[in-house]
Amino acid sequence: MTSCGPYWQAQNYTHMFDIQDIRGPLPKKVLCPGSIADIIDKTPDLSSFNYILRLSGLVGQYNNLQADFTVFAPSNKHITNNNFIKNMDVNTAISIVKNCTVDNKITKPLLQSTPNFVLITKNNPNNLNLQTISGVTKICPDINFLEYDIEAVNGIIHIVDKLIIPDIIL
Repeated sequence: MTSCGPYWQAQNYTHMFDIQDIRGPLPKKVLCPGSIADIIDKTPDLSSFNYILRLSGLVGQYNNLQADFTVFAPSNKHITNNNFIKNMDVNTAISIVKNCTVDNKITKPLLQSTPNFVLITKNNPNNLNLQTISGVTKICPDINFLEYDIEAVNGIIHIVDKLIIPDIIL
């Protein structure tokens, strides 16, 4: 007796390629309007970081309306090594995205509230050390802020001038 159930289909790999799925293509995943993922996706100057976010597979977390993140996203014009991004593997992308993210909304006034500030990233044990001197805040040693406080429904985005790469990758 021949079975037409899942076991028979598992043995016949060609059925996946020979016939078209009658249900049609899967619907495109829609991003929640105003989410961190949506803002990054719609900002042309963040397309390199958007590529890294999509490669990491973490878009769902940054699209979740219950998330509460601060993301330090690099501007395209300040990312000089495009080959590094194009040849990036999934684990490196995950590490970079988590290294650019901290819990809770941290606004510009809070970032500048003290001369030295340590933020615990989602990529433990890596931390971001911030320093404010004469009203100018930097992520040590040499990452500058280009734009502050881009509000999202599930967090806040700050645009910086370099990709924040974890120590283990360097």
